[in-house]
Amino acid sequence: MNTRPLLACLFLFSIAGSTLAAEPQSGDFLRDIAPILSQNCIACHNAKKAEGGLSLESHKAVLAGGDSGAAVIAANVDEGTLIERVTSEDDPMPPEGNSVGAKRLTSEQIELFRRWIAAGAVGPVEGAGQNLQWQPVPQGLQPVYALAASPDGNHLAFGRGGLVSVTRQVSGTEETPLTQPLIDPATKQTLGTESAAYSATHLDIVQSLAFSPDSGRLATGGYRTVKIWRKKTEPTHSLSGLSQPTGLSAISPDGRWIAQSFGDHVLEITDRQSGRAQRYLTTHSAEVTALAWLATPPRLVSADRAGQVALTDIVSDLVESIPLPNGLVCQSLQRIDDARLLVIDDQRRLHVAQISLDEATGKRSFATNEIAGFETVAATAVTQPTPNQAVIAQADGKLKLVSLPEFNIIREIGTPTGIQTVEISTSGGLIATLPTSGPAQLWKAGTGELHASLNQDPTHTRLLATGAGNVARQKSWIETLAAKIPELQTAANQEVEATKKVQELRDKAAEALAVKVNEVAMATTGVTEAEAAVAAAEAAVAEAMKQVEAKKAELEAKRSALAETEKQKMAADAELAKRDQALATATDSSQRAAAKIPAWEGRVAEEKSQLTNLETEFAAVQARVPATDQPTALTFTPDGKQLAVTHGDQRLRIYSTETGKPVAGLELPSAGVALVSTENQGLVCLSNSGVVQSWDLQFPWELERTIGGFEESPFSDRITALDFSPDGKLLAVGSGPPSRYGDIKLIDTTTGEVAVDLGEAHSDTVLGLQFAPNGRMLASGGADKLCRVFDVATGKLHRALEGHTHHVLGVAWKDDGQTLVTSSADTTLKVWDVESATQKRTIAGFSKEVAAVQFVGNTSELVVASTDGTARLYNADNGQQVRVFGGASSVLYTVALSAENSQVYSGGQSGQVWAWQLLDGKHLSTIP
Repeated sequence: MNTRPLLACLFLFSIAGSTLAAEPQSGDFLRDIAPILSQNCIACHNAKKAEGGLSLESHKAVLAGGDSGAAVIAANVDEGTLIERVTSEDDPMPPEGNSVGAKRLTSEQIELFRRWIAAGAVGPVEGAGQNLQWQPVPQGLQPVYALAASPDGNHLAFGRGGLVSVTRQVSGTEETPLTQPLIDPATKQTLGTESAAYSATHLDIVQSLAFSPDSGRLATGGYRTVKIWRKKTEPTHSLSGLSQPTGLSAISPDGRWIAQSFGDHVLEITDRQSGRAQRYLTTHSAEVTALAWLATPPRLVSADRAGQVALTDIVSDLVESIPLPNGLVCQSLQRIDDARLLVIDDQRRLHVAQISLDEATGKRSFATNEIAGFETVAATAVTQPTPNQAVIAQADGKLKLVSLPEFNIIREIGTPTGIQTVEISTSGGLIATLPTSGPAQLWKAGTGELHASLNQDPTHTRLLATGAGNVARQKSWIETLAAKIPELQTAANQEVEATKKVQELRDKAAEALAVKVNEVAMATTGVTEAEAAVAAAEAAVAEAMKQVEAKKAELEAKRSALAETEKQKMAADAELAKRDQALATATDSSQRAAAKIPAWEGRVAEEKSQLTNLETEFAAVQARVPATDQPTALTFTPDGKQLAVTHGDQRLRIYSTETGKPVAGLELPSAGVALVSTENQGLVCLSNSGVVQSWDLQFPWELERTIGGFEESPFSDRITALDFSPDGKLLAVGSGPPSRYGDIKLIDTTTGEVAVDLGEAHSDTVLGLQFAPNGRMLASGGADKLCRVFDVATGKLHRALEGHTHHVLGVAWKDDGQTLVTSSADTTLKVWDVESATQKRTIAGFSKEVAAVQFVGNTSELVVASTDGTARLYNADNGQQVRVFGGASSVLYTVALSAENSQVYSGGQSGQVWAWQLLDGKHLSTIP
């Protein structure tokens, strides 16, 4: 049994409230009668399939009756046929053992019908649809019917009941990441709930989700409604009008205060909260050479070329000047804690500075101690907030990881170029470097190995991968098409040879007929002569009675011979006609076989033209190499999971420190960055144009557009399937009222309007949709047991794939664009060749419905989810099971793969989401 659609339908009947809860006196058609008809009658009595001429899908249709007369007569319970049939024991309706799962009406339901009819069988008043009393999804019914992983590898979205949540794709090496619920306040208003804790994405259970190819948008499906959510990458706060940086910059640990140096000795400190700036003109008399912040209380440490250090207390506005010992000039200051700093002097030597307070005098001193073993130091970094390790970068490119406070060398790492800037993650596990030339780099502190070179732009990387995939796929398809031309030529040659043989047989038949014609002529002559002889013999009857008898016998014999010969001639005529027909058929077949070759060659030429276009597009993408080789600043996020890197092209890029791949690209107001820093889960950046911007690195999702609604909508029913086209320009939406029809619409993602309406593509609800990898075809699966493939450009049906004996629940294209896999409630998977519309194989072995299927990248492996509580890995080429992902505690309905195809995700009836490692099936985590 197809559990997911049935549960969804049952919930639909609850949106108007419990049928019997209020014990209505007269019954309400929308609230009390229509749900019962929908559940038990409309499958066989609707506008498309009106058995007995009776439709029950609307109040008007119910009153119209059918072939047997009126179904309902207002105020007369006993006259109409409806009550008679639903109460009949001899010929009940619905009939026992029906194929749609309809059940006999209960006594309570029949009593509702009686009260409604007795009260006049009143229908819904105009606008009654606006008064539907929606109920919140029950807390006990929170299944995960929909699950999607973003292509960029960053997000995992899942629907639990009526709420969609977005979290980070888990790797098994971290605790359950933060989860953001997508809340639409309009749903709460519609529900009218006073619960402050209640929140939802849709009014009912979410059954479909889809990420856009660029991972920037998420489509969610509800009842007659699609909502588009956008990942917000704009700054959450922007402060402009600051002095344009000309010297050094530093930001306080809490992210509130920004210090800048100007000219020879001027300092300016800006409060980001108020936007006010305070200039300090006399703190230094010489050029400022280094800046650093102490945390508690917030104090700025500044050093100048004259060997002076100043401590500026932001709260008291007190400035203390301290001379450095031995005329030391600081080139760099790095906070260890609020009492210690790492100092690089103008000779590139390393020191530890201790800030002390003399209780007697109330003055602070700045004592330094040179650390031996470090020469030509270029940059330093300290683990925060626990300063137990530091990394020392030398000008020659050598990195030294040391323990604090001992400065014992833990590991040395040799890099190929000099280092400008270095950062270390909170855990000390990763080191980021900004070389003097080339891209920023990530190093594994534990092994000294290069982890990643950060030279990718997220958009450019995605377009490169997409372009390369399109070109490779098109080349493979052309090779497949071209390989068939010799087969067609061979077939045409075989048809020619077959035609020759048919011609030979026809010629032999003509020769045989000619012989028979001659024999008939000779036999006819014999008969004529015999008849003349008989006439002569009869004239001389008296003389030769015996001759007459003899001649008569001879005449009969010759007549018999003539009849046999004529019979043989007729057979020869028939044989010749048969051979003429065979020759005509063979000639036509030969001509058609020969005609296929130029048609196929034309098709190959068209595909080659398409390949040329794809190669041109790909070359253009390759030519647009972003300026990612000019990094200017970098910083780790507090959790160490991401690294922010600024470049000279007005872009700030966020990289995953796990994969080294870009997560997001952020626009800056101008080229050049004075500083970049992180605060909690935020990012702060000061541009050279004097603008401070901050971002929420969780990149929250916001509602961008709502298409449709439960009152007016281009969609007929629940949105049960969603998929973005590979170029992101179209969103395929599948819906349809159960047992009536399934409709598919293609939405223009720019306008939100219906771009293509495929109409009633199925005779039952659409349950699965997926665009082909090249975007030219769309596959759909429905509750009518069919998979259909449509041409996206024309909207016409391309192929119909028949073979399943129950609902088709999922569809998945292989990367080659020619192989399609369908999963079904008949407990099988079927692998199809789309070009020939033939089954390649059936994969059985499931004890329950196969609810969802997805190919693993561009391989032949596919992951499936079954309502038996297991996710599995299969090889579509041979139908063999590769692995079982066990441990789920309930029925599974949906499956998804991480962008790197390293993790498998699945969700089900319990409302939990499970994650496994694809390689070995290891359970990684469970999202409760």
